[in-house]
Amino acid sequence: MDNNKETLLLYSYDLKGLPSIKKQSLTHALYGSGGRRGVIIEAKGYRIGRNNILIPLDKEKLLDEFFETWGLKPLKIMIQIERKDLIKLKKYWEMKNGRSNK
Repeated sequence: MDNNKETLLLYSYDLKGLPSIKKQSLTHALYGSGGRRGVIIEAKGYRIGRNNILIPLDKEKLLDEFFETWGLKPLKIMIQIERKDLIKLKKYWEMKNGRSNK
């Protein structure tokens, strides 16, 4: 195993077919809203684009249960990312969201 790389899970999900109110509720539950922390913060994950998130491997069960609760079956792909790039992603997340995911 390469010590300069981190293994993560990429979740890609589709909200087509969900009513607008359910999409909004899911988004708030996943990313947080109104000062409440979302599941992505609990999972120490990162939003990397529309309907795509990265999470550590040890948080897979948490995200699987979350998506199951909402009746969604996301695509999951295991990826490796250079640690230096993960640090850049963390800094970008904190800058963009005004908080850390600790």
